[in-house]
Amino acid sequence: MPLRSRQLQYLVREPYSADRCPYRLRKGIVKPETPLEIMSKTRRGRLFMDGPHVRFSLGLGDVLTISTAAEPLRVLGLDTQRRQRF
Repeated sequence: MPLRSRQLQYLVREPYSADRCPYRLRKGIVKPETPLEIMSKTRRGRLFMDGPHVRFSLGLGDVLTISTAAEPLRVLGLDTQRRQRF
């Protein structure tokens, strides 16, 4: 996604379905004004965000809500020409 995008992108990397129902939302993009809610359907689950560095433990019925920040992300170290392309 472009660096200046305010949208949230998600991807379910290792889906599990105990009742063999197909997933409807395996990947997608969420608009900035729409929070993304995740409900755990397992007793011991983990949510990894952007690699192994940020992770959350989730239990059965836990709900995690993700939304965009009021301030955009500042990316340091990009040169001016590269920044303009995005």
